[in-house]
Amino acid sequence: MTKRKFMMIDLTIFSILAGLSEFFSGFLFNYFNSGYYISLAIMITIIAIIRWSFWGVIPLLVSGIVDIIMNQNYIMTDKPLELGYAILFYVIAPLTILFVLFYVKRKRRDEQINTTAKFILYIIMCYLLLIIGKGIVILIIEHTFTGFADYFVSVSLSLVISLILLLIFKSKTDLIRDMDSYIEEVQMEERYERQHLKQES
Repeated sequence: MTKRKFMMIDLTIFSILAGLSEFFSGFLFNYFNSGYYISLAIMITIIAIIRWSFWGVIPLLVSGIVDIIMNQNYIMTDKPLELGYAILFYVIAPLTILFVLFYVKRKRRDEQINTTAKFILYIIMCYLLLIIGKGIVILIIEHTFTGFADYFVSVSLSLVISLILLLIFKSKTDLIRDMDSYIEEVQMEERYERQHLKQES
């Protein structure tokens, strides 16, 4: 299997999980009429960015499309945004999370968050970047600076849950790793083994 095909399969799985998470979160948010919005889509994206760099934002964009569909069909709100504003809020604004790649650069991303402190900082930075992006859009739409605080409050519970789950995933699994570097290492090992076998034969 090629690296490209593996990445497509990997991101497709993450995108489906993110979309489903957002779908069910939207219904629960509407049902309980809560000020807190619990979704695992951001957490999934945080993992995907470590695995695939900027391509890892795809699950968050998929969840944003799900949000648009729900918003336009009165599922999460009684006052849907205009379609243009909905696209800006749910799809364009989340792209600010990619600025975290200045912290975890393109190569060996998992090694750059190898301590608990660095990993927690990475998670918090992802959420802060999303708060900035969403807050700017709220400022454009509603002409108020309270959108930054409002969005922070709405995702604060998701942040706490994500911190706990991600720390568990990092300590107990190999899920949070740089797949670019990993695949390169596997390919190098395979080439070395083939050369070694040729020399022996």
